[in-house]
Amino acid sequence: MLLPLLALSLPTHAAMLDQFGCHVSFPYDNGSTPTATWGSEGSSLDINEEGLGSGKCTGNSFTFAWVMTSPIPVGSHGQPWDNADFTVSVPRTKPDDSFGLGNVFIRHSPDLKHWTDWQVLEQQPEHPAPNTWQSPRKGTLAIPRVHREHYRKLCDEFAAANPDVPFRNDAVVRWILKEDPNYFAKEIPFIGYVQVMVEAGLSDQQRIRGIHFSAFSTIDGMLYRIPAKDRKELQGRWSFVVEDYEADRVRPDAASIIKRSKDDRPRQSEDVLQRLTGP
Repeated sequence: MLLPLLALSLPTHAAMLDQFGCHVSFPYDNGSTPTATWGSEGSSLDINEEGLGSGKCTGNSFTFAWVMTSPIPVGSHGQPWDNADFTVSVPRTKPDDSFGLGNVFIRHSPDLKHWTDWQVLEQQPEHPAPNTWQSPRKGTLAIPRVHREHYRKLCDEFAAANPDVPFRNDAVVRWILKEDPNYFAKEIPFIGYVQVMVEAGLSDQQRIRGIHFSAFSTIDGMLYRIPAKDRKELQGRWSFVVEDYEADRVRPDAASIIKRSKDDRPRQSEDVLQRLTGP
């Protein structure tokens, strides 16, 4: 959702608020996206109608557990995010007297291959006595100015070199990687995907019902310079996957494929949705 923050009389300079939210529920909703993986030290975890937890703890014992979401796409093809404020909450069956919520981490990637380090989200300062049923955590991600400005310069160069090609940031990325395949290994100029990891101590009476994620970013309204008829597609969430790009670059031509036996043909790359909702 894009909301204007300044008067519409200045469309090319108006700041826009881009908002996004999603959740993982335990047990899973039908068709839930994103999904999650989890693990523990000691007792194994399971999911029942009350959530994710361990029924093997006894007495006052706890099981250390971690839960990690699949990558979550944010931003858009028309305007990838270079800053974002995030809130993550962890609803559960019991308040904190039977639950030890440890750290909540977040990281981000432009392409599902190159990731930043994990960054801890802090307890919200307005809750010195925490919301014992959800314990919301909050944090901010931002791209260093030197990386943002370099990427914007490359966007300008792409537009100048391809005046007849509709401007899409995923097209810019492919153009950059053609010249510099290791670009994202050297700098990450925008937030394409995020991933959340939660650590917790679970008793036999405590289960995690899910992970709720919300985010917003202030962008410069650049998207609204694009004709309205072309805007809908560009507002779709970021979906560039570098493994698909690399597979396209090395894929042999049709004639050479026909000459091969079926068993010798290269395997197709995974569908992007499987990769988004997998571990």
